[in-house]
Amino acid sequence: MVMKKTHLAAGLLTWILLSSYLKLIDLNALFSSVFASPLPDFDLRIKHRALLHNLFAMLALASLVLYYFGYLNAVFFTLAYFSHILLDSLTKAGVSLLYPFSKKRYGLRLFRNGSLFDKFIFFSFTAMFLLLFIKMFSSVEFTEFLKEFKELLAR
Repeated sequence: MVMKKTHLAAGLLTWILLSSYLKLIDLNALFSSVFASPLPDFDLRIKHRALLHNLFAMLALASLVLYYFGYLNAVFFTLAYFSHILLDSLTKAGVSLLYPFSKKRYGLRLFRNGSLFDKFIFFSFTAMFLLLFIKMFSSVEFTEFLKEFKELLAR
C-alpha cells in the first residue's frame, strides 16, 4: 500500500483540482475527499487490496454517498476513492479491481510501498495542493470560506 499520507495528499489534491475547476469551495466535498482517499485501506485485516480495493466497492459506497449526501459529494468521494485504487495499482502488489468476481491483481507495479518514489509522489501532491490552495484563495474571498467553515463546525 502507498503510504497513508500519500493517500491523504491525493484526496486533498482531488478536492482542490475539482474545486478549482468548478470554481467552488465546499467543505462537505472536502470532507468527502479526505474521508474517501484512505478508506480502501480499512480492509487491511480482511482480504487486503481486494474487499475495498475494487470498482464494485467504490461504486457501492459512492451510491450511498449519493443517496445520503447528494451528487456533488458523490463525485468528490468517487474521484478520491479512485485515486487510492489508482495509486495502489502502481505498487508491486497491484489491486484486485474486479473482486469478488476475480482475484487477479492488476497494476503497473512500478514501485514498492514506502519507497523513494512513494515519497516523491507524496511531496509532489502536497506541493501541488499548496500551490493550488494559495492560488484559489487569492482569487476567492477568504472570509467567505472562514464563515462557511465556522458554520460547518457549529452543526
